[in-house]
Amino acid sequence: MFPLAQTRLSLIAAFLVCVLTATGKGAPASQAAYPQPRFAFWYEDWKPDTWQKLQPANVLIGVPASAVPEIHSKRGKALHYVTFYQSRPGTAFLKSLDDLPNVGFHTPQGYLLSVFGGANNYVLCSNSAHLQNRVLTYVQQVLAVQQFDGLFIDNTYLPPASTLVCDAKHPHVRPGESGGSAYVDLLEKVYTLSKQIHPASIVITNPGDPESSLHSDGNTIWDFSDYVLWESYGFTSEAGAAHDNWKRTISKSFQLASQPKSRKLLVLSYPRNDAEAFYSYAVAAAFGFEYAANLGVSQQGRDVAGGHYGIFTSRLPRLIGAPLNDPPKPGETVLTRRYRNGICVVNIGTSIYPFAAPHKGTLYSETTFEPIDQQKEITVVPGKAVIIIY
Repeated sequence: MFPLAQTRLSLIAAFLVCVLTATGKGAPASQAAYPQPRFAFWYEDWKPDTWQKLQPANVLIGVPASAVPEIHSKRGKALHYVTFYQSRPGTAFLKSLDDLPNVGFHTPQGYLLSVFGGANNYVLCSNSAHLQNRVLTYVQQVLAVQQFDGLFIDNTYLPPASTLVCDAKHPHVRPGESGGSAYVDLLEKVYTLSKQIHPASIVITNPGDPESSLHSDGNTIWDFSDYVLWESYGFTSEAGAAHDNWKRTISKSFQLASQPKSRKLLVLSYPRNDAEAFYSYAVAAAFGFEYAANLGVSQQGRDVAGGHYGIFTSRLPRLIGAPLNDPPKPGETVLTRRYRNGICVVNIGTSIYPFAAPHKGTLYSETTFEPIDQQKEITVVPGKAVIIIY
């Protein structure tokens, strides 16, 4: 981090610490070491049996504030969903249409509308002093008062706003800065405040593309994220043929797996059934990426867009810790990754791949599992995967 950025953040952090101390707010009392994180996205209603259904997931993203006490009582973590890219009137960041001159991103053609559409859905100016104050107040409320354990920051900042300079009359934190660069500056402040309030907090950002080019003063969103989301990993939330995204996913996985920043990757898949959940988890494990599935029951068994296709977490095997061998290299057609408690083998080639089980254990293959002995010959057909848990 650059000295100027450090100084600026130190002053902000010192002020916010004083505020939090004076109000008696801070991190939850119980923050002992948590087990290995198991991520799950859940945007549906929280019911008395939801926690049990989502097991063994222990970092739950998108849950309501009412679920936080129960999640904490089960030694889980709850992450709040938020976006600083866009907002509609009547929300925390855009109070009304009359408020748009204070926080909206303006160009000679007028205020920018979100690329995601929707009535009165406006792009926010990350460089607006008004917006930055509101965002930091909001983060304080979510983490210090509602006791969330972190943030899932969706839709970081997108073109054209990311490359343009807002020309609104509201005060700008750094006049003349592009929207994307100002967003990274805002994220820097959000990340620092989050760690100041709750040192063990988790900040996940979703740039849409894990190779996002957003940067400011030599920093990128990777510098202010504990995890960067790669959405639609292998399986998308779209219906029909667009649901399968594996060709692009495999190609980009080879590119990213060897990069140091890949340890921060969290890949999100939208499986429709147990077989898809198993395969997407196996491929992610083969490349060494953290994995999450978007869970829900409202669209279970239906070929529709949305991504709420079922709950798969309890039926997935779990490889523990970091991979023990190097990531796959481009051109390899069999992806083999060893973990402390097992091995993952994915066949992306065109020929059957046989191998001998290195240890006695349980063999998982799509929707089945069975005990096996050491040296048992196993065959993996093209387009399939197996996992052995020792």
